[in-house]
Amino acid sequence: MLNSIPEHVINLIERFNLFLVGGTVRDIVMERKPRDFDLVGKNIEEVLNNLKSKGKIVILDEKEKEYRIVFKDYWIDLSEMKGITIEEDLKKRDFTINSMAIGKSGELIDPFNGKEDIENRLLRTPHTENVIKDPVRILRAFRFMATLDFNIEKNTIFSILDNRSLLKKVAGERIHQELLLILESKNVYKAFESMCRYKVMDIIFPEIEGLRKTSQRYYNEQNLLYHSLLVLKFLEEQLYFSNIFYEPWYILGAFLHDIGKPVTISYDEEGNTHFHGHDKEGARLIENRLKDLRFSGREIEDIKNIISFHMYPHHLAGIENLTSKAVARFLRRTGKYADFLLLFAESDAKASPPREGGLNGYKRLREMINEIRQKSKNKPRRIITGHDLIAMGFEPSPLFRIILEDVQDEFISGNLKTKEDALKYIQDKYRYRNKKEGAYDKNNSDSPAHTGDNGSKTVY
Repeated sequence: MLNSIPEHVINLIERFNLFLVGGTVRDIVMERKPRDFDLVGKNIEEVLNNLKSKGKIVILDEKEKEYRIVFKDYWIDLSEMKGITIEEDLKKRDFTINSMAIGKSGELIDPFNGKEDIENRLLRTPHTENVIKDPVRILRAFRFMATLDFNIEKNTIFSILDNRSLLKKVAGERIHQELLLILESKNVYKAFESMCRYKVMDIIFPEIEGLRKTSQRYYNEQNLLYHSLLVLKFLEEQLYFSNIFYEPWYILGAFLHDIGKPVTISYDEEGNTHFHGHDKEGARLIENRLKDLRFSGREIEDIKNIISFHMYPHHLAGIENLTSKAVARFLRRTGKYADFLLLFAESDAKASPPREGGLNGYKRLREMINEIRQKSKNKPRRIITGHDLIAMGFEPSPLFRIILEDVQDEFISGNLKTKEDALKYIQDKYRYRNKKEGAYDKNNSDSPAHTGDNGSKTVY
C-alpha cells in the first residue's frame, strides 16, 4: 500500500517507526493519489531534528506537538501519537474513514472498519465522545458529505443532534474554513439541506430561524428556508454545466438572499405579503455575522453584493420593452457578479410560483447581454474622460460621475458611436445643470435612484 508514497516518506516511516494516518490513508484506500502525508509517532523530536535542514518546519499546535514540514512538491503533517498504541490514537479521530493507519510493514491497520465504511460511502465516528471533544467535527461530517458524496451514519447523526449547540464555542476561523470547503465542492445543496434539517445551520446563522417561520402569501406550503434551499439546488445544477466566473462564497450569498425578508414583511388589504427593501436589509443584517465567522473583507463585500443585487435581474426580466442602455447599466453596476446574478435569478424564478412568460424575460436579458458584449469587444474602455468635461467648461463635482456613467451606458448599448456623438449628447442633456455645485435633476431616470427606462423608481 506504500506504492504511491514518496521514497523519502517511506524512509522516515521505517527509520523512526512512524505511521501514515488520516486522510492520507483514506486517499490510498480510495485509490487516490495523496496530496500530503499525515504521520504520527512517539519520537517526533528526532524526526524534526532530521528534517529541519530538509524542509520548512511550521508549528501547528505546540501543546499537542503538531507540526507541518513543507518540501518543494508536498508537505508532511507530523504529530505525537495520542495514546500508547496506534489503535488508541485512531480511536480518538473524527471518522472511521480517517481512523486507519499504515506502518512500516505496509499493511493496513483498520480497527474500526474504515475501509468497509468507505465502500458503503458512510461517515461514522469511532466513538460518540469524539464529537464532544472537538465540535467542529460536526461541520467536518457535512464537509465530507459534500466533498466525498458520503452519507452520515445514524448514531453519528444522533451525536450531532445532541451536541450541535457546542458549535457556539468553536472559533469563527474554524467554522469559516469548513464552510468554504463545503462551498468549493460539487454537493453544496446536499450538505446545506442536511445542515438545515438537523438545525446545524441555525447555530452558524441564527437568522435561519426567521426563514423557517416565514412564508409568502402566494405559496404558503413553502417557508422561506425551503425556498432558499430549492434555489440552491437549481443554482448548483446550472453552475455544474456553466463556465461562468464565480467565487465559492457567492453561493452562500445566494443561499442567504432572502435573509432580510422576515424583518421586512408587511401585508396589504388582501393579505398578500410584501418585503420592501429586503435585499438591502439582508445585506446589512449578514455583515456582522460574517465578521464573527472571520470571513475576509473581500468575501463579506462579495456576499453582501450578491444579496443586495439579487432583485436587479428580476426587475430587468420583467420589463416588456427592455432597452440596451438598461442592460449596459446592469453590466456596469454589477461588474464581476453579472453572470452569476443572472444564473442565480433564473434559479430563484424556478423555485418560485410561475410568473407570466416563464423564463422568457431572463432568456431575453441573457441574449441582450451577449449582444452588448459582442459589440463592445473592440471598443475603448471609455469614450470620454473627466478631462473632456473640464474642457467643455464643467467644474469637478459629483456630477462628473453621473455624466461619465450615463455616457458609458449609452456608448456600450450602441446609442453613441463616436466621441463627437458623446460630446453633443452631454451638451444637449446637461447644459442646464449647475456645473459649479454638481446639482442634477432628481427626476431624471439616469440618476442613481432610478433603474428603469420608463422613469419608474425601483429598489433593488
